[in-house]
Amino acid sequence: MIYQKILLATDGSDHALRATDHAIKFVKSVREYNLDVVIVIKENVKESNSFNMVSVVEEKLKLTKRKLKRAGVHFRTVILIGEPKHELVKYARQEEMDLCIVGSRGLNRFQEMVLGSVSHKVAKNISCPVIIIK
Repeated sequence: MIYQKILLATDGSDHALRATDHAIKFVKSVREYNLDVVIVIKENVKESNSFNMVSVVEEKLKLTKRKLKRAGVHFRTVILIGEPKHELVKYARQEEMDLCIVGSRGLNRFQEMVLGSVSHKVAKNISCPVIIIK
């Protein structure tokens, strides 16, 4: 099976940046791919102004985008609102992704003691193969 529709989950954390490095290696090894860089913002849209949300998202994605552009990788950015562990699974199913690449832990310090709850939930509930990068 060829993995062409690839989801790279990111939150700007070190683990997410390592996942970006692996996504770059992976897409360089296939002829055709569609890479969706997906970030999920927990903020309630009604409670935050759109300018603030855009600046927060851009800051979190800055290094990820820089790595992908330097590597010559084509991608599209997808911003979702809600609980990351639910929204990533929902998006992957909706878009019929072939592969999901996610860091083992995110920005939540409490989760650093064990496999992150987001990567655990994604691996357990998503319908496509998942690569978890530590």
